[in-house]
Amino acid sequence: MLNAIRIENLRSIQDSKFIDLKSLNILVGANSSGKSTFLRSFPLLSQSINKSLRGPVSWFDVASVDFGDYVTAKNKFVSEKETIRFSFKLDQVRRNRIRVNFRYRYINYYNLYNLTKEENSNIGVTISLNNDVKGTYMDRVILELKSFVIDMSVDSRNSPVKILINGKIDMTNYGVKNKWSFTTNHGLMPTFIGKDNEDFQVQTLNLAVNKLIQFCDKRLKKQVRIESLFNLLDSSKESLLKSIKNTEIISLQRKTADWDIYNETFQEVYYLWITSQIPLLLWIIDEELKGFYSGCSYIAPSRAEASRYYRNQELQVKDVDAYGRNLQEFIASLTDKQYESYSSFTQEILGISIGVANTTGHQSIYLQNKNGKFNLADVGFGYSQILPIITKLWYITQKRPYEEDAKRCVVIEQPELHLHPAMQAKIADAFIKAIKKGKENNIDIKLFIETHSQSLINRIGRRISENFIGKDEIGLIIFEKDKEGKNSIITQTCYKDNGQIKNWPYGFFDPIDL
Repeated sequence: MLNAIRIENLRSIQDSKFIDLKSLNILVGANSSGKSTFLRSFPLLSQSINKSLRGPVSWFDVASVDFGDYVTAKNKFVSEKETIRFSFKLDQVRRNRIRVNFRYRYINYYNLYNLTKEENSNIGVTISLNNDVKGTYMDRVILELKSFVIDMSVDSRNSPVKILINGKIDMTNYGVKNKWSFTTNHGLMPTFIGKDNEDFQVQTLNLAVNKLIQFCDKRLKKQVRIESLFNLLDSSKESLLKSIKNTEIISLQRKTADWDIYNETFQEVYYLWITSQIPLLLWIIDEELKGFYSGCSYIAPSRAEASRYYRNQELQVKDVDAYGRNLQEFIASLTDKQYESYSSFTQEILGISIGVANTTGHQSIYLQNKNGKFNLADVGFGYSQILPIITKLWYITQKRPYEEDAKRCVVIEQPELHLHPAMQAKIADAFIKAIKKGKENNIDIKLFIETHSQSLINRIGRRISENFIGKDEIGLIIFEKDKEGKNSIITQTCYKDNGQIKNWPYGFFDPIDL
């Protein structure tokens, strides 16, 4: 699970440092301080992962966010050699999250679990983006694991990948010379192109096997007997050395009897074995990132105005778009059971029910309360702005059929626009309700909210003091510009038990609930 992110050299963010991701993340700061850049990095990676690309990143999408291209997205105040980088901290990989993929026939899955397992530790991932005349490509990937730092880099798009382990062991010296493919199929990480189209895992493990074959009797005919030495429950040097020394291949056992973990040949074999697991590591990390970003939704700061009538396209809509333009089709697509749940949610938050009325060729959205039923176009601009948000919050709390380990990420810019302060406070309640409802349905929800609303921030503090939500579930991320007005300065703070904000910077409004 993704639990922290760091952004470097993206627009005004020269270095965000690692930002811990909470259930509810509130971004505050002056205009042009970097909030939107940080916030929109989530839909940026989402729109990249959800497409088949010739490179790692889709810089613009008319339905989501637009960063222009690599050149316009890169920080203007760093050197030409600097690159745009994203770093992630992932929870340790769990065994039940490793899905069998028969392409990786030479890799033991428990072995990978032990490679990444460590108490109170994370897997660190850094990706570096560069640019050439063909567009954006990935020039470096760093994996920080339990016992290893694996640093992979290319000098240019078509150059071989240099693999360094722990900063000093260059796998090129052992015959590992492969390139990356940057064509992604709904993912982020690059894949290896094996030499002469040979599978990278097979090729690399064969290099390790051939190192050991030279110590075996020439009568050995079954190479698989050596391959089986690498099927271990532990990826430590000690375990592999023990496997080699206890082998049933007598000649190998005899010639390696005096080996220790510092033996030069053994170390070559060991690091070739570790290298053979890199593609699976990249694949599993890619799965974790896809699990988070592929379902990341975005709500733009200015939502669509209400219309009195909408053309009925009879679409089966599965989600609300960034501007709420398909709201009527989404509501009309709900089953009776879903609509009952949706109505209950809007009643609790707003005190109204929302529905869609059909006429020949047209639809209209109506609001209903104790005073009657009203067309959305007749009840004020604010409702058209809040309904896409409330609808999205309800939708992310709903478990899909056969879904396990559900994750939801929603990014919302300035939800308070055109709303009375009392209504802004109700949105804060909706955020908290969505998080609580998600927990009841075993859904991990993360909300990222850019706001200037004192009412919204104060209501969250009040709900903390009333024990509606724990202070540890809320993150406050403060954005400022440096003295020269060039780069963003980003700090994290939190709420106290009494609902007030810790280390609230001078110049912001007074964080006291009125």
